[in-house]
Amino acid sequence: MKLLDIPKPALNIGLFTRKKISLGIQYSEQFLKLSYLEKKGQDFTLPVMPFQITIPSTDIEEAGYLLKEEMEKREIKASSVVVGLPLNSVLFRTIQLPKVEKKELEDAIEYNIREDLKSIKGSTIYDYSVLSEDEGNILNILVVIA
Repeated sequence: MKLLDIPKPALNIGLFTRKKISLGIQYSEQFLKLSYLEKKGQDFTLPVMPFQITIPSTDIEEAGYLLKEEMEKREIKASSVVVGLPLNSVLFRTIQLPKVEKKELEDAIEYNIREDLKSIKGSTIYDYSVLSEDEGNILNILVVIA
């Protein structure tokens, strides 16, 4: 017995379409600039006018509280967030290391950037991405420190 091939309805209602909501945050020591972007189908909208929050540079807890308060006031709930940092707050390094197990690679990366981490004031975070592998199992790695 062959089943009929019935096309799905092309209704533009919430059951068949999905809204994707993203929040963009530009960070500096004095302010946060926020832009809220919504995609529904093929269209993009700014449901909330982009805005700026002045933040205290010395109190990170207070800055987080102000951000949360502003988002609640504007009823912003994002499914993804993209944060931009000023270039003078970020350090990029490329290093070459032999191909090893993941834990050993992470230890080697941390060893290679230890002086960079010491030279940056305040707390830092870092991440890495293996860009390519050369002949001889040498990894080209991009390290980003913020």
